[in-house]
Amino acid sequence: MSPLRQDEKQLDATILLVEDHFITRWSAAEYLRHVGFKVVEAVNATEAVGLINCGARIDLVFTDIMMPGGDDGYALASWLEKHRPRLPVVLTSSAPKSADAPVDGPLRRFVPKPYDLATLEQLLKAMLS
Repeated sequence: MSPLRQDEKQLDATILLVEDHFITRWSAAEYLRHVGFKVVEAVNATEAVGLINCGARIDLVFTDIMMPGGDDGYALASWLEKHRPRLPVVLTSSAPKSADAPVDGPLRRFVPKPYDLATLEQLLKAMLS
């Protein structure tokens, strides 16, 4: 973890970043850490659920929708709605969101890829306040 500059402060929020594409996950995680968030990374929905169930502190989930294997980001958002309904979720994808996607409301948002990291930072901060 890189040290924070003097003008940055550690935020009291942990983001669970769920993304199967390494470069995308790495760049987003590094940026979010750089601006003061704590970041926990998962490569798929199954790993994300495991982290949440093991008691890791998670304040917001930022997840890709399209992931290989079993459950996708929509399934993860649905699981969170049932098991952690107050946990904010931001979904992202290069594909347009589905009309029946669980991403409307103050705790469920959609950000299209490619996203601007500074804009993402502001959205996450707003959802956590």
